[in-house]
Amino acid sequence: VTMMGIEREKLLKRNLSDFIDPNLQDTYHFFCQALRHTQQSQQCEIILLVPNRPPLMIRLDGTVMLQTDGSIDYRIAITDITLQKQAESQRVELTAERLRTKVLAGFVSDISHDLRTPLSVISTGLYLIGKTVDKETQLGKIQTVQEHIFRLAAVLDQLQQMALLDSTPRLTFQLGDMNDQVTTVLHILKPKADLKEVKLVEQLQFNLPDVYFHADTMEQMLNILLDNALQFTEQGDVVSVKTYEENGSVVVEVSDNGIGIQADILPHIFDRLFKADESRHLQSGAGLGLAMAKRIVELHHGSIEVSSTPEVKTSFKVRIPSNNNDRNNAH
Repeated sequence: VTMMGIEREKLLKRNLSDFIDPNLQDTYHFFCQALRHTQQSQQCEIILLVPNRPPLMIRLDGTVMLQTDGSIDYRIAITDITLQKQAESQRVELTAERLRTKVLAGFVSDISHDLRTPLSVISTGLYLIGKTVDKETQLGKIQTVQEHIFRLAAVLDQLQQMALLDSTPRLTFQLGDMNDQVTTVLHILKPKADLKEVKLVEQLQFNLPDVYFHADTMEQMLNILLDNALQFTEQGDVVSVKTYEENGSVVVEVSDNGIGIQADILPHIFDRLFKADESRHLQSGAGLGLAMAKRIVELHHGSIEVSSTPEVKTSFKVRIPSNNNDRNNAH
């Protein structure tokens, strides 16, 4: 009566289930059913909806009482836990907010360098252009400014793409041939490989089973891995792409014999904004390329792994389940 604010006589004429949140009726039903069938104490938490009052979060504690005449009583204690739950929710929200603040602070600290450096070079370059009368020197300064403008644009573009991937809960898949995706990306990157005199080698399994994937993001992921491999190889090196079926998955393996990745760096290679001071240090962008690749693979319910022996071989393996045919996502 005190808890619900309803007169005793009126309350006696009502069923408890009349006040239970419709979404929790099954919880209450199973609670009562378990109490009767198991003859053991039961507990559950539900919400009571009382007209003109805030929702009540309550805990039900059911016990079984065997009487001297052999009959059985079922007794249920109702405890108002609204304030307790609100306090727990506030603690969770506070913890989450502190974590968000910490992540944001780290993000701002990490990204500020990527933005400040090109802006500083651009500012200095423009000043020197105005002070320089020699045409050839001016053209050199203009080229430097342009290069850092492109770098700044690449950083902002990566940030935008990462934000888009983070806000995408699921992708729309279509059944397709992974070999076609690989071939398309290799064709796009071939001029870059030719310019560096790096050999692109493809070893694609014939009759590879089709898988469900999102064409645009899959192409983006493959482009990140192959472009990354090209970036860290030198003249005469080899970048290879293999596809094969293994343990119910289609595997795409991108390998190179470039400078490699040190063992202490490998565990962090997919971390956001991570840039090694040595080895495969990104020359442009915000250090989000491999993080984006990982996110894309996760959206495809797959996995990505890396192995490396410095100066010998670095290999990225992407596994996409061949039974990845969630009809809710496929059209």
